Amino acid sequence: MKRMAQGLILLAMVVLVSAAPAAAQEETMAQRNKDIIVALVDGVNAGNFDIIDEVYAEGYVSPTGDTAADTKAAIMAQAAAFTDYEITLNVAIAQEDWVVWHVTYSGVFETAAEFFPEMGMIEPTGEPVRYTQMVFSRFNEDGRVVENSSQFSFLNFAAQLGLLPPEMMPMVSGTTSGTEAITEPVGYELLSEEELAATFTSGMEERNLALIPEDFSPAPELYADPYILRAVGTTEEASPFGPGIDDLLVPAMPDITGETQILIAEGDWVATLVNVRGTFTGEAQLGPMTLTPTNEVIEWQIGLIYRFDADGKIVEEWNELNTAIVLTGLGILPPMGQ
Repeated sequence: MKRMAQGLILLAMVVLVSAAPAAAQEETMAQRNKDIIVALVDGVNAGNFDIIDEVYAEGYVSPTGDTAADTKAAIMAQAAAFTDYEITLNVAIAQEDWVVWHVTYSGVFETAAEFFPEMGMIEPTGEPVRYTQMVFSRFNEDGRVVENSSQFSFLNFAAQLGLLPPEMMPMVSGTTSGTEAITEPVGYELLSEEELAATFTSGMEERNLALIPEDFSPAPELYADPYILRAVGTTEEASPFGPGIDDLLVPAMPDITGETQILIAEGDWVATLVNVRGTFTGEAQLGPMTLTPTNEVIEWQIGLIYRFDADGKIVEEWNELNTAIVLTGLGILPPMGQ
């Protein structure tokens, strides 16, 4: 089994159940939907928040109960609180009626805001904020979003708002694989415009899906060594053969399994959303800390994006998840609100 992430907080190991890939892409629909996401990001960056109303279908509700109005209010709150607020679209993968897109939010927290109603007004820190998110969006025939699943690290965001004590900061930032985080452009960012476009039109969807085993836990041999790991806002050069988070989660949850909910491919890219489930029945070691089993079931989701090279090796991996769910389930964090 291959580790999904280097960072301690990522907790991204999964043993996944196979799922049939989506049928061959209908190019015009897929490209139209991708163009809508590009227009959405550009519109918000230009201060046109009404474009959110235009993109979401009437009656849209997210899996967490958020409406399009809630999404719009959250974006507007951030834009008001953060100077130099910007959303950067890093990559978007489209097939049939799905678009999987990964973005970076950035700005400087200089105005008090109410991001979470249960927490009230949060005073500004005057510090930069930067966090990432992976979104799985399904469109209807009219080009409106009817389904969204969003993956991001709430802890990473909360830490940058000044809501976590200093002793928790190592759990939500940095890497633990013995490497430094990469801050300069790397990987796909170094490709020319033509080279990047070619990664989406290589026609290698079938090959790339076939290379990933049925349990959707790629073996280390499937990765370039080193490869670029982009996880919860951190980018690092990683080795697929090094120690990973499997060393924590497999002992803690021997019955850990997963189920692929969404699986799409475009050119050299594969993206998937997975439901993961395990029962915390085994002792596990986290540094000097011994975790005591609770016999409780822990369930979470993880979003994954892979980019393959011409030789069929994974050269870049993205992963996003709400790390707070797993850390709370393992007793590392108290329940939300405490």
